[in-house]
Amino acid sequence: MNCLINFHQGEKNKMSRIIHLDLDGVLFDMNKRVKDLVGKYFTEFETRREAWDALRPYVNMFKDIDLMPDALQLVDGVEKFAKENNYKVEVLTAIPLLAHMPLAEQQKRESVEFHFGHLGWNFKIGPHAKDKQNHCTVGSILIDDSKMNIEQWNAKGGFGIYHTSAICTLEILNGTTSLK
Repeated sequence: MNCLINFHQGEKNKMSRIIHLDLDGVLFDMNKRVKDLVGKYFTEFETRREAWDALRPYVNMFKDIDLMPDALQLVDGVEKFAKENNYKVEVLTAIPLLAHMPLAEQQKRESVEFHFGHLGWNFKIGPHAKDKQNHCTVGSILIDDSKMNIEQWNAKGGFGIYHTSAICTLEILNGTTSLK
């Protein structure tokens, strides 16, 4: 397995001890949900706007969204790392424009509570993908499936892990001694 390490080495003594987990594409299977609803994957649309327009009738899109096949493995590994290294775990997700999905935040919160409520995670909204970087503190970790989000996070002094699978993400997280 080829796992890419993609993070910025912040000043260890000023490190924030927070791991931020993205939802769509990391914990929640957004691609499967979109394909089930409209017959094609989000990335198959010409533009993001076209995709959200096609999804507009599905106001409960995030309500019953499935977990990624390896989400529980990822959560277990991240929680273990966090406990062993004195980190706090939080959700950091983005929501579409309210005009497209007015219930997105509420449904994402409810889905996190349903699947992971026993873990007591804090829940933060970007509100949009481009805003996630504004939650970065030096040394904080972002696990996200968006290269843009990772690049922005790194530029702010955090550790961005580009998520492709639980195995790769946990390999990077556990193999990066500068995070401990």
